[in-house]
Amino acid sequence: MMWVVEIIGVAAMLQLLYLHAKIDADLLNQEGCYIHDHNNRFDLRFMNVLILSLIFWHAVGDDSMLKLFVRFAAYSILFGGMFDMCLNYFRGLDEHHLGTTAKWDIFWTKHIRAYKILTKYSLIISILLLFLLHIM
Repeated sequence: MMWVVEIIGVAAMLQLLYLHAKIDADLLNQEGCYIHDHNNRFDLRFMNVLILSLIFWHAVGDDSMLKLFVRFAAYSILFGGMFDMCLNYFRGLDEHHLGTTAKWDIFWTKHIRAYKILTKYSLIISILLLFLLHIM
């Protein structure tokens, strides 16, 4: 039963990821539109991931703050690792395209190899972290 809840949690996270990427892509694909400040988007996504982590932490009956942190890390890795790929897909760009404005993009441009590994394996890493929750 616990794994059903975990699968629903990952599915909810992927749906949230899809919606955020689609909304940003629709905005960025409009001529003359540009996102100058990413802080409010980061705050919104942080809160969404935290809320989902809390919901599914409670749903599986975890009582450890460490398990909440691990769940938050798993969802954050999933979101952070796959968001740009989804956004780039909706914008018709290369899957590993990075912009030049966001601090996230500037950081990962300097660490492109790690970025490619994270994006390719973020789903697997997230599932492994969630599996780790059940053997802790």
